[in-house]
This record gives sequence, structure tokens and C-alpha cells, in this order.
Amino acid sequence: MASSILEQFRFELDRQCKAAGIVCETWTDISPIKPNLVLIKAREPFILYVKERGSERGFWGVTANRVRKLRESGYRWHLVLLARMPNSAHVLCEHQVIDRIESGEWTLGHDGDYKVNQSPRLLSEARLESFDQIFGVIL
Repeated sequence: MASSILEQFRFELDRQCKAAGIVCETWTDISPIKPNLVLIKAREPFILYVKERGSERGFWGVTANRVRKLRESGYRWHLVLLARMPNSAHVLCEHQVIDRIESGEWTLGHDGDYKVNQSPRLLSEARLESFDQIFGVIL
């Protein structure tokens, strides 16, 4: 059985962090605890909120309650959008996420998720094509 994109990402992230002497673990100050929220205990700790999409087209659902908790956490954080790795990934800092939400670019669905499409603006800003490129940006 093939592992998910998130499982591959977490495996490689754990390996990279261990090699750099950085502790990374699932963020547990939120409920429910999920493996797509990762606390990186670097010199300045930060959180990664990782969302995956297995299809070529479509959108990611970024949960509004998670974003609210991240904003309240006191940590810096990044949103990592994975799509069919290693074909496409995007890393956005918290300010970019908040800007898109507050501007209305990302709409809130009835299910409580912001709908994030792979728009031209997203493609032009932060397209990455390998785990090494992603880790180069965030670590």
C-alpha cells in the first residue's frame, strides 16, 4: 500500500530535522491532534500546517478553526500545500495566509474550510517541486 503524500512529507521532514539536530513533532496543543500540524523546535520554534491534495486539479481545504488556533498560538507558522509530490507544492507564511483570507481571495465554505485553488497568483509565488526545495524554504 502506497503511503500518502503527508506520510512521505513527515518521514522526510523527520529525517532532515534529525540530521540538522532539530526536534520536530506533532503539535499537541490543539484538538483533535493530527499529524498535519508539526511543531519544529528550532532556535525560534514554529508550526507547519500541511495540507495535501492527491489530484492534479482541485483545491485544498484549509480549516478555519485550525487557522484561528494557529493565529492564537503565539508561534510563527507556515501553510504547506502539497499536490502530487514531487510535482507541486507551495509554502506560504502566516501573513500570506491571513492576507488571502482577509481579502476574500480564499472563500469560506459551508464545511468550515477555506477553499484554496491553485490560482495563477499562487503558482507564481511559491511553486516548489521537491521535498528538498520545501525544506530549504522552511528549515
